[in-house]
Amino acid sequence: MSMMELYEEWKQKTEAKGIKKGIKKGIEKGREEALKESLVAAYRVRFGALPADLAAVIEATHDVAVLRTWHERIVTGTREEIAAALRSGSAPST
Repeated sequence: MSMMELYEEWKQKTEAKGIKKGIKKGIEKGREEALKESLVAAYRVRFGALPADLAAVIEATHDVAVLRTWHERIVTGTREEIAAALRSGSAPST
């Protein structure tokens, strides 16, 4: 195999890895954004407009697991429990 062929093979593998990494990051960002939108919508349906300070907490949170927990629990928690949980950065207590 010539040096040029080795280089081309390396280049293709490197580009493929970069594309996979980019797609994975894009999917994760999409999940994060969808969870945030859903969380805000669920709060709005149950309690009305989301207070600005809670909206800021949600927007600043990038941990998908935490967002999922908030989303799962928002349908059963009280407004006060949810607000306390978001402000503390943890899942609402039951």
